[in-house]
Amino acid sequence: MALQGMGTREIARILKVGRNTVKKYREGATMPVNTNTSVRRAPIREAIEEDVLRMLKENAVLPRKERRTAHDIWIWLVSEKRIAISEGHVRKIVRELRDATGEEFLPLQHEPGETMQVDWGDMTAYIDGVKTVVSVFAAVLPHSCALCAFVYPDKTMLSFADGHVRAMSFWKGVPRTCTYDNLRTAVKSGTGKNAVKQEG
Repeated sequence: MALQGMGTREIARILKVGRNTVKKYREGATMPVNTNTSVRRAPIREAIEEDVLRMLKENAVLPRKERRTAHDIWIWLVSEKRIAISEGHVRKIVRELRDATGEEFLPLQHEPGETMQVDWGDMTAYIDGVKTVVSVFAAVLPHSCALCAFVYPDKTMLSFADGHVRAMSFWKGVPRTCTYDNLRTAVKSGTGKNAVKQEG
């Protein structure tokens, strides 16, 4: 909002916060840290976590068709371990444990100018009264949550490169790195460490 020329008073009114708060974050203060260190116990999760982790590790070496799904794990917990738990709760725990054991992640805290995260999206626009699907190049600086987006007719390499130039012109600077969520414009095949970049 500040980059768009809005004053402190107007930003405070729109966000429903005090002017001092707006001033503090405009000047680059970091987000407040949650000082609540108390940990809430989850006895059911504690009772099943070891078994779920074991089954997920076993899945890694099993053929795809023989791997246990979250539904299979839930049935086993209810029938064999006699634990009263909903299937939805088991799915949530399985997803969290599976995500936690992954090797690759995006950090939640970033230094100023450290990275720019980029993704494509689709929107519907009315151009000369005709409903048209357009591509949206979106970029964000995660440290400040500064976001910019540009509309293109397609997701070609030309649009992709132009989006980068316009984003860096908008911010009047270049980040140290760019992070992509396996965009086909950037990644030819594979994911994570095995990603093969597009030649362009």
